[in-house]
Amino acid sequence: MKVPLACLIITFSLAFFFPATQVFPFSPSDIDPVRGRSSQRDDHTNDTQNTNSKEHPSKDVSSDAKSNVSNGVDTLIRKYELEKSNIAIKVITLPSNKTVYERNADAQMVIASNTKLFSTAAALCKLGPDFKFTTSISYDGAVVSNTLQGNLAVWSNGDPNISGRFYNNNPTAVFEDWADKLTQSGIKEVKGNLVIDQSAFDRECIPPAWPQDQLSYWYCAPISAVSFNDNCVDITVFSDPKTGRMRYVISPATKYVNVSFKVKLDKKLSANQLKFSRVMGTNRINISGKASPKELPIKESITVENPGLFFGTVLRETFARKGIAISGEIMVIDEPYKPSGKPVKITETSTGLVQTMNVVNKRSQNFYAEQILKAMVHHYQGKGNLAEGLKIIREFLAQELGFAQNSYIISDASGLARQNRFTVNQIIDLLKYMHGHKHFTIFRDSLNYERWNFSNMESVWTKTGYIKNALALSGYISQNGNDYAFSFIINNF
Repeated sequence: MKVPLACLIITFSLAFFFPATQVFPFSPSDIDPVRGRSSQRDDHTNDTQNTNSKEHPSKDVSSDAKSNVSNGVDTLIRKYELEKSNIAIKVITLPSNKTVYERNADAQMVIASNTKLFSTAAALCKLGPDFKFTTSISYDGAVVSNTLQGNLAVWSNGDPNISGRFYNNNPTAVFEDWADKLTQSGIKEVKGNLVIDQSAFDRECIPPAWPQDQLSYWYCAPISAVSFNDNCVDITVFSDPKTGRMRYVISPATKYVNVSFKVKLDKKLSANQLKFSRVMGTNRINISGKASPKELPIKESITVENPGLFFGTVLRETFARKGIAISGEIMVIDEPYKPSGKPVKITETSTGLVQTMNVVNKRSQNFYAEQILKAMVHHYQGKGNLAEGLKIIREFLAQELGFAQNSYIISDASGLARQNRFTVNQIIDLLKYMHGHKHFTIFRDSLNYERWNFSNMESVWTKTGYIKNALALSGYISQNGNDYAFSFIINNF
C-alpha cells in the first residue's frame, strides 16, 4: 500500500474519540515545509516481528466503547490492507493517566522521527529554555589604516540557525551584518587568515547508523559546531521563459560547489525525471534527467562536504561583496584557536533553544536534532559527540522515567537510524512526564499544531515520523476540556 494511506490509518484510528465522524481531515506524513521534500527515506528492511494480533481495549472504557473502538480499528486495518503490518497504539487521559485504548503497547517498534520527542525533551529538561546557541567573530592583531594585520576567528557552540530561516529567506543575512559591524570597527581589509574554530564538536559529522547511500540529501546533513544554511546548498531548476532552456540557480550564491547540469525539458512528461546527487568526499553535484513543465520550478537541497570550510568560503565571499577583502587562507581547525594577542570580539549572534526545538519537532529537521544533542554534551563536558549525547538521553530516561536500558534502543537524536526501537508505552510515559513538567507548554508547542473539526473543535499537537516501512504519530489532544496523550506506530506496511 502507498504511504499516504498508511498515514491515514494512523490518524483515522483517532476517530474512536468521535464516533459520529466518518471523514478524517488530517493526513500527516513527515514532510519538511522548509526544504520541501518528504524526509527520512532509506532502503533498509524492517526487522520487527508482526504483533498485530494483540489487542487490549482498556478496562477504563465501557463495554460498548470497547466494542466500537476495536471494531473501528479492525475495520480500518482491513480497509487499508494492513493485516500483515505491525501496529501499536495507546491512548490515555490526562492527567488521570487512564488508558482509553491500547494495542501491542509493549512491542518494540521503529519509531522514526518520534525519536525527536525523547531527544528534545531531554535537552529541554537538562539545558532549560534559556539555553543559547552563540556564534562569535573576533580578531587579533593590530588595525593600521583600516587594515587588520592579524586574523579573523569564528567560533560557535553548534548554532544551527545561521541560514535564511529566521532572516527573511536571506541565507547570508548574518554574514552581511557581520561585515557591517567589521566596517564600523574600522576594518576594511584583512591581511591575515579567516579561522573557523569548530573545536566545540568532534569530527564525526555523520552518525554511523545513517543510510550511507543517501548522504547527498538534506535530511542527512552533516553535523558540525560551525554550520551554515543547514550545511546544504539549495538548488532551483527552472525553464528560462525567454529561451525555453533549462537553468539552475544556487542559494547561497557560491563557488564552493561545482555543478554538472544535464537536464532537458520534455513537454510530454507529466512528472519530472530528475536526479540530484553529490559525489561523496567532494562538492561536485550532478543534476541530470528530463524535466516536465508541469513541475517547474523544482527545488532540492544537497549537502556539502566539510561544513566549516563551506561556512568560511561563503563568509569570505559575502565580505568581498561588502567591500572587505581577506587576503589570507581559510583555516578550519579542530582544536581551540590560540590567538597571537588578546582577541577583540566584533559581534556575536545568539539564538535560543526553544526556537531551535520548534524546528526540530515542527519541521522534523534531523540536522537540528543532532546539533542540539552535541551542544548539550559540549555544555556539560566540553566536546560535543554522539556517544556522550546518547548517554545523557539514556540517563534522563532512566532517572526521570524509570526506563531500563535494555528496554529500548537509541542510536541517534533524530530518528533517521533504523536501529532505534521504543514501545508506544514508553512514548506515552514520556508524554505523561512532560505533561506534568514545568516546561510542558514549551514542549507541547514545539509540536505541529492542528485544529480538527469533529463534534467540537479539537486542538491537536503531533510529532510525525517516517522512514521506509515505519510511520509514527504521537502527541496530545485537547477536546471539551479533556486532555489525552496518544501514540500510533505502524511498521512493515
